[in-house]
Formats: sequence, structure tokens, C-alpha cells
Amino acid sequence: IWTETFGSGPRALLLLHEGVLHSAAFDGVWPELCKRYRVIRFDRRSRWKVIAKRWASSRRRWSM
Repeated sequence: IWTETFGSGPRALLLLHEGVLHSAAFDGVWPELCKRYRVIRFDRRSRWKVIAKRWASSRRRWSM
């Protein structure tokens, strides 16, 4: 399992997705949620291999 944690709010928020999706399904809300919460999302190993390049470039946009 691959996980990503970001944000430093007083509460944690775990984002779960259906088996056919991957964590990129939360891209649209990720930046806003990270401003208010400590947010955790995950991918199974097979899903992570598909989107690895996308995450590498996206992380730079999300740094706060």
C-alpha cells in the first residue's frame, strides 16, 4: 500500500476510494482539505504504478 499524508490541522481525515478507483480521484479536493486537516489517502500497489509520474509532478503544486 502507498500512502500520502499532508496538512497539519487538529483533526485527521482519511480518504477512502472504491476498489476500481485510485487516490487521484481526490485531486480536486486535496489542496483545500490539506489546509484544514491532516489528510491521508492511499493506493494499493498496482494502482500506484499507474499514476506514479502524475504524483511526482502534482506534489510540487500542493506544497504549502
